[in-house]
Amino acid sequence: MNIYQCGDDAARMLPISLDEWRERAKLILATAPFGYGATGAGDTKYGNVDAFQKYRIRYVFQELL
Repeated sequence: MNIYQCGDDAARMLPISLDEWRERAKLILATAPFGYGATGAGDTKYGNVDAFQKYRIRYVFQELL
């Protein structure tokens, strides 16, 4: 999450959703490496998806003094 929160211009260009990460990977990777990553290995794949789904972007309001 530090990457998303750092304020770096490059970090702002990173995908936020799992689906967007998948689509970008599909555009960049050759078929074999993409297929290996996209299909995963059973429980490991589902564990990774579940872990990624726990991330949320939260708005933090700070009152100026």
